[in-house]
Formats: sequence, structure tokens, C-alpha cells
Amino acid sequence: MFFTKLRTAHVDADTRLDEVHSSSRDRSVSRYELNSMDVALMRYGYQIEQALGRLKGHPIFKVVAAPQVLATGQFPDDSTFPKIVTAQDLSEPAHQQQVLDNWFGRFLPVLHQARRGLMTTLYKAVFDDNSHHLFLFSEFVDDPRFGTQLDELELDLTEALGLGYLVARQVSRLHDEGIAHNNVQADSLLVKGLGELREVQPAMVGLVEPSVERAAIYEDVRQLATMLRSWLRPCKVDAFEPRLRTQLESWRTLLTTMAYDKVANHTIDRLIATIADGRRQPRRLLSLLLVSHSLYGRLWD
Repeated sequence: MFFTKLRTAHVDADTRLDEVHSSSRDRSVSRYELNSMDVALMRYGYQIEQALGRLKGHPIFKVVAAPQVLATGQFPDDSTFPKIVTAQDLSEPAHQQQVLDNWFGRFLPVLHQARRGLMTTLYKAVFDDNSHHLFLFSEFVDDPRFGTQLDELELDLTEALGLGYLVARQVSRLHDEGIAHNNVQADSLLVKGLGELREVQPAMVGLVEPSVERAAIYEDVRQLATMLRSWLRPCKVDAFEPRLRTQLESWRTLLTTMAYDKVANHTIDRLIATIADGRRQPRRLLSLLLVSHSLYGRLWD
């Protein structure tokens, strides 16, 4: 009887992982890799529900609490909600120690504080000795939209500025601690819709390889300026009366310089001040501009 139970569990896991692999849009995560990661994550009470591709080369998964672990009352975490896990292969000994020292000695204390109150809070990080993988657990966000989808829209000036301001403020929390996000791009910008309020909340996710290099901090600013500039369509600027349009064009030129000048090193504070100057409004009001029905309607309706 005991052997039969073990065999059934094994077949169920195989069937589940076959379904995960066949339904994944990104086949770069192999069936073999799925199995090895599932075995490793089971040691922490989780099983893989979805393979979500790769982030900076690292496989990412949606995981849930394993039913058999919950049934025995041995699930180790307080929260049983689904998580997003990034798996970093640290099988190279020299590289392993450096990465672990950075994450557990410097990054985690800062990230727990910097991302407090955001919808993508870093839940925990664990290093699995058996598989030599660092697992980064973040809260799962249901039905998100991503920055790449904003390219399909023509954001109003206030929407673009509000979005840019809120995202820049999130990244600035890291810069204040001397840490670069090091993965600022449209794919990493997640937007959550709050249906009852018809509001949206942005978060710059994809934080898997932070850096303490000054060059990476300045590159964060360039990438943020590049994204913001892409949201400011010329047709929206042209709609304003001539005097204001001239002012906005001057401001957009400054933003272009911040995005593409590889010599000058602009700070996140300079970018935030530049965004605020774009509308000449108090920063508190800029932060509220995204709390709008229009952007929610275009992304979710």
C-alpha cells in the first residue's frame, strides 16, 4: 500500500509537469529543468503551476503550496497564496559565494524596506544547497498588464507623466541605498488593475540581478528616460497651444538628452525633477494622476 501511494504521487507530478510544459508559451525551459526545479521547490513546500519563461536568462515560475504538504500541516510559510519564483543557478563556486553575500548581506534588507507597500513585495529568498539554486519568491499578481502593452496606446500627457513619476520614485528607493535595479525595461514594468476602484498601480519588477556599480545606477536613469520618452507621443504635444507646446518640446528635448547621452551621468532625482517640470505641478498631484479611470479602461475594458 505504501509503495502504491508513492507511485501515484509520482505519476501525478509527471502529469502535472507535462501539462505545465505543454502549456508554456516559452519552451526555453525544458521538461528536464521543470522536473529538477519542481523537486527542489518541493523541499520548501511548493510545486510548479506555470512556467513563465526566463528573466535575464533565469527561469521563472508560478508556484503554489503543494496540497500534500498543506494536508499534513507542514507548510512552512504563513502565506499560502501563489508566488512567483525566479531560480538562479549558482553551481559555480566562486560566483555562488559572491552572489549569496550580495543578496543576503546587502540586497535583501534594502529590498524588504524599499518594496514595502508595493504589490510585488519580495516575499523571501532561499538558497537550495542540493540544486545550487537561489530561489527568489515574490507575491503573485493576478491578471497583470505589462509596459510593452503601453506601446499600443497613446497615453495622455498626464498619464505618461504620472506613470513615469511613480515608477521613478520606486527605483529611487534603491538608488538611495546605492543599489541599481539593473533591469529597467518595458517587460519589467507591471501594471495591476484594481477593478472595484477602476484604478491602476504600476511596479518595476524583474529585480533579479541588482548591482552596486555606479554605471548601472546611471543606466537605470537612461532606461527610465527612454521609456518615458516613448510614452510621450508628438501628436499629444502638438495638441497644445503654441506657447505651451514650445515649453513641452524643450522639456522633451531635455528628456531625450537624459535618455541617450552616454557621457553625462544623470541622477534619478534629476529625472524626477524633470518629470515634475513637465507639468509644473506639485509632486503629490503628479503621483495621483495615474489614479484615473481612463488608463484602467483602456487596459482592462
